Amino acid sequence: MLLYGSVSRGFKGGAVNLAAGPLLADPAQAAAFAEGVEPEELTTFELGAKTRFLDDRMQLNVALFRNDYTDQQLFIVRDGLAFLYNAAESTINGVELEWQWVPATGLTVTAGLGLLDASYDKLLTDVGDFSGNDMLQTPEFNGTLGLRKEWPLSVGTIALTLSATHVSRQYFDLPNLLSTGSRTTADARLDWNIRSDEGLRVGVWGKNLGDERFCINAADLGVQAAQCIVNEPRTYGITVGASF
Repeated sequence: MLLYGSVSRGFKGGAVNLAAGPLLADPAQAAAFAEGVEPEELTTFELGAKTRFLDDRMQLNVALFRNDYTDQQLFIVRDGLAFLYNAAESTINGVELEWQWVPATGLTVTAGLGLLDASYDKLLTDVGDFSGNDMLQTPEFNGTLGLRKEWPLSVGTIALTLSATHVSRQYFDLPNLLSTGSRTTADARLDWNIRSDEGLRVGVWGKNLGDERFCINAADLGVQAAQCIVNEPRTYGITVGASF
């Protein structure tokens, strides 16, 4: 068992807005935006454990963390243009778990879990108060499950990998109006390592086997229109490679 803890602090430099001034009706706000945004400061706290059981056939890693932002920089879209804004205070609290088990030779089971509570504690803009709203693109839950089975052959080895990922709802705008619902996607891959000493391999794979469709990003363009960037559909492929 390995136990650890850390505290770190960093910053992102300030920036200049090129398009913000003309979009703001309040002269004082426009002048402030013309000067740009303040540097972003982040303090991160983390506690965790890395453990092994059952003669090293099972591994469990756990991490608890907290990210405290001051003047977090984020983009706001206005009339089709994006500019930077400072959120005075923001916080992310989270838990991450990673689990791996080798119940038999050639068989590996993996799982992962992530829980997030991410919000803008204090965010005042000229168009509204978004304090307390969920942070952009931070799902409260995400989980993965994987299975890999390997068989020896007279010529090399063959391995089958199956995986599934679930992600809960996430928001793309400050008012938390634009969002994508929870979704589950599944992938599969079959690899034939022909000669391990020379690294010759052939792989057949499929991604998003259920052909789930959702937005991976979206934005309110501010002109009675919104934009959605859609994920890739069901995809198949063959990969041939060699390493030397």
